[in-house]
Amino acid sequence: SAARLLGAAAALLAGTGAADAPAGTPTAVELREHLGEAAFATAYARGAGLPRQRALALVDGR
Repeated sequence: SAARLLGAAAALLAGTGAADAPAGTPTAVELREHLGEAAFATAYARGAGLPRQRALALVDGR
């Protein structure tokens, strides 16, 4: 559901580790698949305080 994905994105961006996440919480990989690369990178950039282009490069492994 959208609420579950948004909650997981918020936890991921807040730095909550996978061990702290409730059962059924999507992983970063699952979030990328559901949100798409650009949306995930934008969310990552906001959470990490990075420029969007730099976050896209990190998500792409560059």
